[in-house]
Amino acid sequence: MAPQLLRPSEVAEILGVTTRTVRALAERGELVKVKLGRRSARYQLADVERFIARHVVTPEHSESAPQGAPAKGDDGAPRREG
Repeated sequence: MAPQLLRPSEVAEILGVTTRTVRALAERGELVKVKLGRRSARYQLADVERFIARHVVTPEHSESAPQGAPAKGDDGAPRREG
């Protein structure tokens, strides 16, 4: 059975991003693309699913501050209490 190929717009809809972001992910090597020609590319559904699986954040692996570490504000500086 042939792999299911998706257009950039279909991948963008699945990921909830723009087609520009899909192309940027592919250019950075984060998302595998299938080149069909000079200006045409498709994405295998299995590769999109793998991308999603690699980027799932579980509570124990979230980007929150480690236990005992001060929380940081939006600018990266420690928050001041009081």
